[in-house]
Amino acid sequence: LGYCICLTEFRDPHTSDWIERFLDSNNLLEYHGTGAFNMTRFESWDTVFVQMMDQPKEKLTIQAPRRGPGGRPTGGSKNNPFLQQKQFREFHIDIDPSSLVPRILSVREQIAREFGIDLELVRIANDQILKSYENKVRDEKVPSVTFERGAQMLLADTMSMERFAPSPLRKGTYDLLQLLSLHESIFRVLRGYKDVGKRVAYAWLTDFMVLRLEDFFDGPGGYQRADDFTEELLLSSPSVKNMGDGSTELVDPLAIASDILRMRSEVLLDWKETAAEVPTYHIGLRKDLLSRQSKDWKVEAEEEEDLVQLPDDIGAFE
Repeated sequence: LGYCICLTEFRDPHTSDWIERFLDSNNLLEYHGTGAFNMTRFESWDTVFVQMMDQPKEKLTIQAPRRGPGGRPTGGSKNNPFLQQKQFREFHIDIDPSSLVPRILSVREQIAREFGIDLELVRIANDQILKSYENKVRDEKVPSVTFERGAQMLLADTMSMERFAPSPLRKGTYDLLQLLSLHESIFRVLRGYKDVGKRVAYAWLTDFMVLRLEDFFDGPGGYQRADDFTEELLLSSPSVKNMGDGSTELVDPLAIASDILRMRSEVLLDWKETAAEVPTYHIGLRKDLLSRQSKDWKVEAEEEEDLVQLPDDIGAFE
């Protein structure tokens, strides 16, 4: 997506369209959310690049309106039959999938560098949620807001002091880091509850999550969904959960929220280490790409040599 935005800014929407067709994903430039890729086809993050390297080169034929000085369309009157035939011009664009891979990897590495900063910002904001909620409950009988949503302000302050220009996706990826880290922490907490036998907490959180999965986590959606989900969890009242065997137990949503937010800090620290290793993960792909390109260059050189091969009876200067 980051590379597609770069292509559009450099007035090359055709290569961006080719990437969307290759990925079977439409409107990537407008997409904000999860699930844009076909995970059956692309089983892991590097499958996209391996398959892209295997794609043959293409030549696209583009038709564009003829334009005169100042960018105005040419062709005279629209009712002139003699000029209608020449109102469009054709040009060709070469698509070399192998050459797209290293450019996308470079964009991916820049985003990973930003992740190293942004994951820490999300962690700082996450660690303030419970404290902010408790202060609101203590100081206000009917709080105007459940907790202070300070994550976006942290990002804005950080970006204003940075010396390098941020990627055009910075705010979007930052919001998705909040959402995905919350999603991962919930499932880690669920696995933990299951392992230690907390059946009631496990059942309640599973039901709570399933009812909200589509609205908050799956597919495209708006910003701040992570904070919206957390707010609903904090505002949930304690209840009695009836189990299938007839037993009942009190459920404390605040304790569950505390477990999730604590786990989220661990997730963010884990991901921060992973983001720092992204250039290392790319080494194998870059080596494979270089090997493939070397073979292509050798074949092209041999083809060019065959084309310029001269008969023995013709001199080199004839």
